[in-house]
Amino acid sequence: MSARRAAWLILKRSENFDTEEETLLEKLCQQPELADAIALAQGFIELVRKRLPDNLDDWPERARTSSIKVFQSFAKGLKDDYDAVKAGLTLDVSNGPLRG
Repeated sequence: MSARRAAWLILKRSENFDTEEETLLEKLCQQPELADAIALAQGFIELVRKRLPDNLDDWPERARTSSIKVFQSFAKGLKDDYDAVKAGLTLDVSNGPLRG
């Protein structure tokens, strides 16, 4: 499985999985070196998709204390831009179209 396909599978909405995809994700989650990364990625995408600003305090702490350097770095960036990230999860307005 390519890294791109694995990433897509990890971030895909679970309600859109077919049986093969569920099986593949289960196999990925059983790999000790991937389990934490998958849980962190899915946790973050869930708080963004569901707009759960109350979870914004817990997720960066879990990422910061993980052994995965990229998540540690990402958590630091979230902490540095905390107000902007929190606003992005709570406000209905976005400057995304202007920046993207």
